[in-house]
Amino acid sequence: MLNRIRKPRAAKIYTVRYLGAEGRGPTKTDAKLDACAQIERAMDATYSPAIIRWRGVLGILYCDRGHYAYTLIHEDSESYQDGTIIAGCSCCGTDRRAALVSLKTHLAQIGWTHEDGQTVPFILKGCPEETHREHLHQAAWQEAYQHARTLGMEYNDAHYWACNHSHEFALPCR
Repeated sequence: MLNRIRKPRAAKIYTVRYLGAEGRGPTKTDAKLDACAQIERAMDATYSPAIIRWRGVLGILYCDRGHYAYTLIHEDSESYQDGTIIAGCSCCGTDRRAALVSLKTHLAQIGWTHEDGQTVPFILKGCPEETHREHLHQAAWQEAYQHARTLGMEYNDAHYWACNHSHEFALPCR
């Protein structure tokens, strides 16, 4: 007689819609509890938007049913005109403080210029030290990229070169 090896069944996941929220779980009760937790997060969220302007870019952080996201508007672009609907965003999860740090980091990277060098910009003051280190790493990469371009490298080659040589441009962490 042939011994058959049974493949384990994939665990069933139930989905329940409850008061506009969709919950998931291994049982219907767990799925409903998940939906209730989503509703609770949404009710506890702060819905006042945060608007941060940095070097010609406007960042708007907003909350949609307990999940934070932001959109960026470049003030000198066609999207910054009366009556224009702006699309495109970065989703950040359910932590408003982390979403604000993400928005500020994005604005700092967009607004970086070669003249800034490897300094922590004002917009990142008050952010965690790890954010400062990440920004300095990004600034070193930007300087390496700029150097590669001055050597006459095209975009892709300069990008590759900067990825491999940015450590040569990094300042020691303070």
